[in-house]
Amino acid sequence: MSDMHRPAHPGELLKNGWIDELNISVTSAAKNLGLSRKHLSNIINQKAGVSADVSMRLGKWTGVSSQLWLDMQSAWDLWQLRDIDYAINKLNHQQTMHL
Repeated sequence: MSDMHRPAHPGELLKNGWIDELNISVTSAAKNLGLSRKHLSNIINQKAGVSADVSMRLGKWTGVSSQLWLDMQSAWDLWQLRDIDYAINKLNHQQTMHL
């Protein structure tokens, strides 16, 4: 299992760094970004990731590069897969032991 610390989901940064800081509603932020409220809510609640399209919108709205939003999403995605990778490696090791 990896010792890697849990990276922040881009939605956490968006909520804490912009929506809460600017004291605006998710509905208002979604409107500014050209997204549905539901889609933005899913990103903020870590139920959806940041796509290339959304990263461009976030970059323009926040001034943070779209690449950084995508890098954050990639780090989150890889961290989410750590348990799957660990389980696959463990299973492969067990299968090798039984051969």
